[in-house]
Amino acid sequence: MAEPYMREPVSPVSGTPGESVRVSESIEDRTAHYQAEIEHLKADVAKLAQTVSNSVRDTMKPMARELETVVARHPTASVTFAAGLGLLLGYLMSRK
Repeated sequence: MAEPYMREPVSPVSGTPGESVRVSESIEDRTAHYQAEIEHLKADVAKLAQTVSNSVRDTMKPMARELETVVARHPTASVTFAAGLGLLLGYLMSRK
């Protein structure tokens, strides 16, 4: 059984005025169907993005707390490490 949007178009030059109307209705039906599918996909992507965002946030919170604790315990080492990392990244990005 063929899909409803896979109907063969009816030639508007066959002489019957109603046939050309069926072709334009078929195109309008397909357009509405595709627009509805696009809206459904947009909603699915938004839900997926929200789920990923929540998962990442939940995973990163404990790591951020641990990092804050380490930086509070060793402030000089943390600043030295950050400066060294910045110099290394600057050097790597400036190379061509």
